[in-house]
Amino acid sequence: MSLILFGHPFSSYTQKALIALYADGIEFEYRTLDVENPGPFFADLKRFWPFGKFPVLVENARAIIETSVIIEHLQAHHRGPNEWIPEGELGRRVRFLDRFFDLYVMNNMSKISTDPLRPDDSRDDFGVEAARADLNTAYDWIEGQLGQPWAAGDQFTLADCAAAPALFYADWVEPIGEARPKLAAYRARLLGHPAFARCVEEARPYRHFFPRGAPDRD
Repeated sequence: MSLILFGHPFSSYTQKALIALYADGIEFEYRTLDVENPGPFFADLKRFWPFGKFPVLVENARAIIETSVIIEHLQAHHRGPNEWIPEGELGRRVRFLDRFFDLYVMNNMSKISTDPLRPDDSRDDFGVEAARADLNTAYDWIEGQLGQPWAAGDQFTLADCAAAPALFYADWVEPIGEARPKLAAYRARLLGHPAFARCVEEARPYRHFFPRGAPDRD
């Protein structure tokens, strides 16, 4: 098999790549992190990417790194029924929204959710509160942008691959709330998408790893 994906089912960025792989029905070897014995996984992964970050897609011994690039590579070389990055102005909008969900939703969610893993004397209360404020600003902005089924319109794109895990976990640490009905409905539609629903189910056994405790929903 020519495609290998290094990742873990509970990883938000792994899920972003998996959505595209699953939705297009692409065959690949899934090498998942063994939390009980991580050494062999990271030794193998670092041969391709010395930072040891995942996901990483490997094709014929060549590493494709970063989720947006992975999905663009899949569209270029393993094209399926989905057009993840359309041409023209719509494609530019999709790329912007992809960056928005990664930078303003996923990153702020990660800051809030991982702070409890730091030593007590290294907790960043100020940074966490700033991340919460930025996350709420992001929620409000997205609420004003939504009007179609998906982030950029009628078509499920790269932007939705980014939005799905970002909003899924972000709502756990800072609830979207009833004041943002369009965003809440969009998150629900993402949860109902077959490819992302599969990701959520595959990650369900690992919810006890969520640092702030996973809510009893979703």
